[in-house]
Amino acid sequence: MEKLNFRTYHKEYIPYFRDITGEKPELKTIEQLENIEVWKTASTIEKTFLLATFLDWIGDGLINSPTTFDELNEVYEYLSGQMDEQNQRVEKVHQIDEKLQELPTKQAKLNFLNSLLLEYEMFKGQFPDQDKDNRDIIQYLTSTINYWEKHNNDPTAGDQVTGKPFEKIKWKGKPSQFAFLFLELVKHGFIEPPFHRGESNNYTGLSRLCYQYFDIDTTPENLTKELKPDNEKTGTRKNTLSDTNRAKFTIPNLSDLA
Repeated sequence: MEKLNFRTYHKEYIPYFRDITGEKPELKTIEQLENIEVWKTASTIEKTFLLATFLDWIGDGLINSPTTFDELNEVYEYLSGQMDEQNQRVEKVHQIDEKLQELPTKQAKLNFLNSLLLEYEMFKGQFPDQDKDNRDIIQYLTSTINYWEKHNNDPTAGDQVTGKPFEKIKWKGKPSQFAFLFLELVKHGFIEPPFHRGESNNYTGLSRLCYQYFDIDTTPENLTKELKPDNEKTGTRKNTLSDTNRAKFTIPNLSDLA
């Protein structure tokens, strides 16, 4: 049976193991895993992926675990359920965003948002199993209404002086180049993504604004994907620009130009 090579291929998994020098690497207990810093900062989807990997390795006889397979699988199932709930909430928000994109004026958007907020408020507390979903949607609707109410001018309504349609800035490069450039500008302190629910670095909001003001040959969904930062912990990338082309973008830190 082929052994796992932690020194070459699986370095990122080392913190989760008590010992990797024996015949079979030994996983830490679930209590120990939950106290590791990289676990605490991992997203639900990252934790789910980790546990799925460990369960596969246990099933294949590649590692030992002081926590039983069934106990680990129970945690995995719980996290999978959480992830499904998060995906459902995200899907609801995406549906609302898509509807907002279709509405032509600021007032139409506000009417739609306020009507939807009223519906959610009416049913608040009546279905306990849906309370968390509803609270999140209500919070999102409230913050989105506040966002649109603060706009004196409707950015989708065109030039109010000339009456001409709203003119976008034409981007001549590829969507991946555009997104990487903006990611670099954020990384080096030149721009700040909009806040969402009190959290900074809302790249979905940044993508929405970029698509609104730039003429880019892509879809909103693809631009949102390209504008996701690399995940250094898992080594995953959303932006498709190659390393060779990434190296051609050289942007200093804003603080270096002071």
